[in-house]
Amino acid sequence: MKKYIVFLLIWFFTWYYMVMYQTREGWWLLIGESVWFILTVLQLLYGKYCIQVQVRADVRVIDKGKNIFAVVSVANTGFLPIPHFHLKLSAGQEAQQSMFSVQSGKTKDRYWSAVKKGRIPLRHKQEISVAIPAAHAGKVCIFAEQVILYDCLHLFSMKKTIKHRSETPLQRNPKKSYQKDRAVRVSVLVLPRLYPVSLEIPSSLRYFGDESGLYYDEEGSDPSEILEIRSWQPGDRLQKVHWKLTERTGELMVREFSEPIGFAVIFLMDTDFYAEPYLETVLSISMEMCMQKCLHYICWQNPAGVLMRQPVVKEEQIYRFLQIAMEKQECSSGLQEENYQDWFGAGSYHTCLRLNEKLELYKGEECIGQMNSSSPEKSLAELMIEI
Repeated sequence: MKKYIVFLLIWFFTWYYMVMYQTREGWWLLIGESVWFILTVLQLLYGKYCIQVQVRADVRVIDKGKNIFAVVSVANTGFLPIPHFHLKLSAGQEAQQSMFSVQSGKTKDRYWSAVKKGRIPLRHKQEISVAIPAAHAGKVCIFAEQVILYDCLHLFSMKKTIKHRSETPLQRNPKKSYQKDRAVRVSVLVLPRLYPVSLEIPSSLRYFGDESGLYYDEEGSDPSEILEIRSWQPGDRLQKVHWKLTERTGELMVREFSEPIGFAVIFLMDTDFYAEPYLETVLSISMEMCMQKCLHYICWQNPAGVLMRQPVVKEEQIYRFLQIAMEKQECSSGLQEENYQDWFGAGSYHTCLRLNEKLELYKGEECIGQMNSSSPEKSLAELMIEI
C-alpha cells in the first residue's frame, strides 16, 4: 500500500509539473506513467485470479518426532506469466485442547510457518517441497495461508488470502484440475510414542474364552457369524456358497465365516481429556497386550455418559481407537468397573485395568503404579503388570 501511495504522489507531482510548464516530453511521461500503472494493476489482478494452490502430503499417519513431507503445487492457469510471488505456508494443530499446554483458542494453533518465493510462466505449475516437524501428537493441518503477487520490477504487490476447504478423495488425485479461489489443506495424524512395557500374561488368557459372542475378523469355520461375502474362487467349498445372493446377482458368491473369541482384559480410561502422556501410556500397554495375543477392550465414557469400547485383536484396531481419541475428544472421568458391568454385563473377562487422570494404574481396586507425566517412558520401564 505504501508503494501505491508513493506512486500516486509521483504521478500527482508529474501532473502538477505539466500543468505549470506544458512541455510535450512531460505529457508523454505522464501518459506513460498512467498506462504502465494501469497495466501493472491489471496484470496483478489477473494473476490473483489465475494463481491456484494445492497442498498434498504423501502420508496420512506418522510417528511423533519425524518430519512430515508435503508438496505444495502453485499453478498459473492464465496466459500471462506471474513474475514473482511469495507464498506463506502454515502448519498447526487442529483444536485439541489435550495435546498442547498452550492454546490460542483458534481453530488451528500454528506452530510452523514458512514463506516460499518463486515465479511461474504462463500455463505452468511449480511444486514446492516442505518438511514440517511432527513435534506433538495429534492431528496436524498443513495449509497455504496467503500468496502475495509482485510485478516485474517488484514495485507493486497484491495479496490473495487462500480460502480453505478440507481434502476430498477426488482432490487427492494430482491430475485433477485446480478450482478457482480454492485451496486444499491436508491433515496428518501424528502418533504418540510407544514405550516398552513389562507385561506377564498366562498362556491360558491368550484367546480367552469362547462364549462371549464376539468374533475374530479373520477366516474361520463357525457358521453362526459371517465375516464377509465375496466372489467364488477355485477351491471354495459348495457349503460356503450364498445361493440367494448368487441368484440375485447372477454371480457365484461365497460366505466367509469367523471364529468366536473372548476378551481377557478391559482397559478403562478414567479421564476428562486425552493428554499426550496419557495416550502414550494407554497405547503402550495396549500394544504390548496385542503383541502377546491378549485380547482386550479399550473403554471410555463420552460426555453424555455413554460407555464406548474398542475391541483390540489386531494392531490396526489400536490405531482406529487412536484416530477416534485424537479427532473427537469425547471422554469424561468417573469410569469404574461397576459402570462397565452395568452397561455390558459382568461378561467373561478376567482382569480390569484402569488409568485415571493422575496417571495412576489400577488393577481391580489395587493401584499397581503411577506414571510420571514428564517421563512416561521411565515409569513404564519400571512397571511390572501381571494380568
